Amino acid sequence: MSVHAAPVSSSTIVVAVDVGKTSAMLLATDETRKRVLGPVEFAMTRSGLSATVHRVNAVVAPSAQVKVGVEAAGHYHRPVL
Repeated sequence: MSVHAAPVSSSTIVVAVDVGKTSAMLLATDETRKRVLGPVEFAMTRSGLSATVHRVNAVVAPSAQVKVGVEAAGHYHRPVL
């Protein structure tokens, strides 16, 4: 498992993704850990992931830096990367 610690600034949104075989859940928070989206369940398909990216973009300011953390669960996390 690879762990990368990245600094969080006042314009950072953190998106945590919990993956499974056919679906995943995500939760997005701001720098104060206030929830800005989710939890949201989405299908582990190209269209499900695309729709979810659009949903995240809809609630995130254009100037925000988005950091995504994905659970490494076997090979199920690969479509998200």
